[in-house]
Amino acid sequence: MLPIGRATFEFEEFLAACEYNLGCSPDTVSFYRKKVSRFLAWAQREKAETLDAHAVRQFFRWLKDQGLSDNGRHTYLRALRTWFNFLVRRKVIPQSPLIDADLRIRAVWRRPELPRAFVLASLRSSRCGGSHCSFVGHQVIASWRQRQFQSRVAG
Repeated sequence: MLPIGRATFEFEEFLAACEYNLGCSPDTVSFYRKKVSRFLAWAQREKAETLDAHAVRQFFRWLKDQGLSDNGRHTYLRALRTWFNFLVRRKVIPQSPLIDADLRIRAVWRRPELPRAFVLASLRSSRCGGSHCSFVGHQVIASWRQRQFQSRVAG
């Protein structure tokens, strides 16, 4: 559990690390700033004392009540996952509250987004050089190709 007072300080540390140490692009830093700031503002408004799994579940329920789509909520999930993992690596918290929150949010890709996913997957695999990066990209491409093949055979 992370006390709300310390969370703001740790968030500023996270943004600084992203910008100066981790080499994140300005757009990425802006993404994290927007998404995590909204979570922290919500927690302060709701007078949450700690950021735990219960607070995370309530926040995502609130986002859904606000009419945010699965894709929209998934963007918050991605940002919070990165921030909480940063806090775990720095030993600020023992584990991410997302683990116990047990959220089931699926990102849905529409057809126009698929070519961009291919490009990103190939960039990640070529930049990283590690098998974990290219594996995800290959999964995306293989899944899409299989659906394309099945639609041609059926039609």
